[in-house]
Amino acid sequence: MELVSIENNKEPKNIEYIQKINDNINQQKPVVLYFYMDSCPYCIETTKQWEEIPNHINEEMIDEDLLAVRINQLLFYLLNNAGEQPTRFPHIRYIKGDKISRYEKEGPARNAIDLAKWIESKQTPAVAPLSSMRPMSSMRPMSSMKPLSSMRPISSMKPISSMKPTTYIEEIYIQPPKRTSRKRSRSTSRKSSRRSSQRSSQRSSRRSSQRSSRRKSARRTIKKRNTPLYF
Repeated sequence: MELVSIENNKEPKNIEYIQKINDNINQQKPVVLYFYMDSCPYCIETTKQWEEIPNHINEEMIDEDLLAVRINQLLFYLLNNAGEQPTRFPHIRYIKGDKISRYEKEGPARNAIDLAKWIESKQTPAVAPLSSMRPMSSMRPMSSMKPLSSMRPISSMKPISSMKPTTYIEEIYIQPPKRTSRKRSRSTSRKSSRRSSQRSSQRSSRRSSQRSSRRKSARRTIKKRNTPLYF
């Protein structure tokens, strides 16, 4: 990891670093940019923590080509493919190819330890340090392993014919038939309508006949009462 500070573009060394930033971005190498603004009190506090990052970062966990640059925000126009121009400061972003991510924490969380962990988390793939790996001397030697001659031979195994057969019970679920709505055809509906009309006509004829018979009987009784009596 290389930690660089660029305050202006007047010195030839700073121009070379700006060109190196553009080359690393084009070659998809990791770059961490810290944009600061003059006369910014938060930037002054962050710069103190920025300079202590090498003391807290694990060199085995990060890429060898990583370039960490503290650059004045007035020199943003000299960078290529560095994303949108920052509007709030301090502004820290991680760039690798087309992927750009910003450090979102503010205030006390913007310290050297958290910044170092954030940079380590952006390294892909994550590589475990060599010191954490198990040494070869602690591994099990080949001589202590079980030899093949002591293993059980295939002839001593139980034959398949002597094994008990296993029975399987299958559960069959029969889905009940769906209820279908009975739709009457036009012919049946017409027949039913005819029958109903016939029944209604029969009822009306019966009622009319009953009424006429009642009227006749009533007239007969009236005639009998009005007949004079002769002595």
